[in-house]
Amino acid sequence: MKFEWDSDKARENLRKHGVEMGAGIPVFDDPLAITRFDAEHSGDEQRFNIIGFGERILLFVTYAVRADEVIRLINVRPADGREKGWYYEK
Repeated sequence: MKFEWDSDKARENLRKHGVEMGAGIPVFDDPLAITRFDAEHSGDEQRFNIIGFGERILLFVTYAVRADEVIRLINVRPADGREKGWYYEK
């Protein structure tokens, strides 16, 4: 899998959530990860949310898949209580 992200958005993400965009990559290898279509935030592109473990913590990642199959990370942050519940309840 190939990943990309906007450098300006990455700086904003780090400032806002304390998490670097690259921390979201291992989530895609979590065999227990949960992926959901994000209809609320999908407009010109289809967006998805995945909840899974990064290096050490449970993360919530918003992403889109480009036509060339590159995964564009949009937002990476620690999962909140509700999202943790979704992950652990399955």
